[in-house]
Amino acid sequence: MLAVGGSVAGDAEPSWGWLVILIVATAVVLAGTMFVVRRRRAKAQGKSPESRGPLETTATLVAIVGGVAALAAQFIPGIGVDEDPPPEASLAVRQVHARITRGEYATRTGSTVRLSRDDQREVGNVIWLEIELKGYRGRRPALQYGLYDRGSSADGALLPRTAREVGLVVEDKDAQTSLVPIWVGYPKSPQFEVQFRLLEGKQVRRLARTGKMRGSTYRYACTTRS
Repeated sequence: MLAVGGSVAGDAEPSWGWLVILIVATAVVLAGTMFVVRRRRAKAQGKSPESRGPLETTATLVAIVGGVAALAAQFIPGIGVDEDPPPEASLAVRQVHARITRGEYATRTGSTVRLSRDDQREVGNVIWLEIELKGYRGRRPALQYGLYDRGSSADGALLPRTAREVGLVVEDKDAQTSLVPIWVGYPKSPQFEVQFRLLEGKQVRRLARTGKMRGSTYRYACTTRS
């Protein structure tokens, strides 16, 4: 059964400001505990409280300095902002569903492209791509693909009018993983292959291919008579 693709996005790492807050909280608890212990010990002995020890003094300084740094990270623009990770990408063919009509594909994916009755009946393959992007926030990658004849040569020749290029939606996150369904019709070639390229501008970042696939002489599904 044909499903609908989706994506999962998230920041690669949390802000360092929260780590500072955790350290400050620990230092405050430690300094407070040592202060209470020192006061109770002096009271039990009937003496004046001793001066702070090195550990208590260090914990107090960490709490003060760390507290100032945490406030700066939260309220001053540009402080504590993580840099985007270097761009990384992966592209892989995960699954192929054969003999899916173009009409069913359009319905399942919510496509707004108008199709004639014959176009809706055209049979093809739905190829599921897994695309992982890291550090692509603000960039505009694209997916390019085409059908290649695998009956004439090892590498194959690009079949006429089968090349396509579509833009990819990049979430405002450090990393995202998307499952993208691509529908391709059956060519006249008895054996063919679909090749994919992940592009950034004119540069090819990643390649993926389906391997050899069999064509079909039946290119349209039968109509249902009422």
